[in-house]
Amino acid sequence: MKKNYVSLLSGCLFALATNVALAQAPTITSANLPAVGITYTQMNDSNHIDLPTFTVSAGSASAQTWNYTPEFVTTYSTSNSFVSPSGLSGASNFPSANLGLSSGGNSVFFTTGASGMDLIGVYANTGAGYAAIPYTPNEVFIPTPFTYGNTNVNTFTSSFTIATTYSGTPVAVKIVQHSKRTITGDAFGSLTTPAGTYPSTLRMKIFQVDVDTQFVYLGTSASGTPIQTSPSKDSTLGYEWLQNSHPSLLMQINMNGTGTSVTSANYTQSAIMGIVSLPSAFASLSLYPNPATIATNLTYENKYATHVNIDMFDISGRLITNLANENQPAGKQTLPIDTKAMGLNAGLYFVRISSPNGSETVKLSVN
Repeated sequence: MKKNYVSLLSGCLFALATNVALAQAPTITSANLPAVGITYTQMNDSNHIDLPTFTVSAGSASAQTWNYTPEFVTTYSTSNSFVSPSGLSGASNFPSANLGLSSGGNSVFFTTGASGMDLIGVYANTGAGYAAIPYTPNEVFIPTPFTYGNTNVNTFTSSFTIATTYSGTPVAVKIVQHSKRTITGDAFGSLTTPAGTYPSTLRMKIFQVDVDTQFVYLGTSASGTPIQTSPSKDSTLGYEWLQNSHPSLLMQINMNGTGTSVTSANYTQSAIMGIVSLPSAFASLSLYPNPATIATNLTYENKYATHVNIDMFDISGRLITNLANENQPAGKQTLPIDTKAMGLNAGLYFVRISSPNGSETVKLSVN
């Protein structure tokens, strides 16, 4: 009888130890940060009917269970690839970057390492041309190692200058943004989205305050005394779910600074190595001639009037160039591609055309 009690006690202790292990918060490490060659498909929801249904539970030291599948009703997809930063426009402004992303015609530059993933700057269309916008010091994007109860506070500044006119006078406008970003590991547990269930996830709570100041200088360079300043202050609150075995954010909920209104939500549908194609929003997609010697023409038909982005990649997934980033009407389209002027070496390339409604990739052989 004593032996049976010992066996029963051992079994209970084993079960208790197992439950404790399962309830432990995961520690996010640098081993599973995004890397060159990873393409992720994200499903986005900004529908005004869906957004009020997204709620966020309070942070807790006990494991939680989240199921957001019912909330994602009206979604659209986007696809992005992490690439070598050297192939992106504006790369010379960010020589320390080891990871890049092309998004909507803009180039985004990161560094990754043992301390996590930092955003070091963007090369973006400001509305008055493209400008390099560095973050000083870097913006901490995903700190590692990081677990429940950890907090990371990061202050950084970004600025850029554009030449324009003010009341008919040539002026330089300098935009300076001071930001404070506070990341807290506030909860952990099992997350379910329409893509699946993910055990042992960490939820990061991100609160950011941005103060923008606009300086206007007479002339076309930022020097002398500004003739006008226009400060503004804004704050945002977000929640992100991560898992060590998944190389991208599993889900995000973005809110206003007070947390009273959800502005958007998204989840990762897939994250794989290589270039992927989503359900096509285009018809009759082709390249001719293919193989190309000097030039080729990309022809396709937009099923809807939409914003279209067209990128070219080499066989390793490195972005070569952005071919188009514009709003287009429905109907047939033709885009000439001068492979000789681009200096393309003989080999295999990929041309990816994408819109908020989907994307498609076609192979191009260059002789």
